[in-house]
Amino acid sequence: MYYQSALSKTISFVEHNLCESFSLEELTEINGFSKWHFSRVFHLFTGYSISEYIRGRRLSEAARELVETDNKIIDIAFDYQFSSQDAFTRSFTSSYGISPGRFRKLGQRKILINPLDVSKIIWMQGGLEVKPEIIMIDDLKVMGLVYKGQNQNQEIGMLWQEFLKEYKKLSHQKIT
Repeated sequence: MYYQSALSKTISFVEHNLCESFSLEELTEINGFSKWHFSRVFHLFTGYSISEYIRGRRLSEAARELVETDNKIIDIAFDYQFSSQDAFTRSFTSSYGISPGRFRKLGQRKILINPLDVSKIIWMQGGLEVKPEIIMIDDLKVMGLVYKGQNQNQEIGMLWQEFLKEYKKLSHQKIT
């Protein structure tokens, strides 16, 4: 379970470091993927972008702290890696629809994003584990079309007919 292990390590790291500053590069070092691939895999399996998950988890824990402690809002903001109380308030209000101070006064208990349970993520598609595989293939010749225009006179249809004629000629030949 290649992806399961990588995502489990990543989510564990995020959960244990919500109050620490870390970068996407650090997350990719943990799981061994490129930033681009890891971002796609994370979103595919969790439904969240990496930054959305981290921000949501930080805001969720900050919300819990607002209700369960008497810590100052500015301290909570800094603890959860917001650059200022204003930045925290904007993000919190945007996500919860209410300011942190009002949230605390009302004693609300609302979590944006619960910690992900990797064991509950579906890893199989069609009975096969979704796992990257690199294969080597022989040289390949490709035939295609390029059209630039607005297809005002049905040029694409005519171009496609020409393509099919050429394709039929080539499809029975071994091209080397």
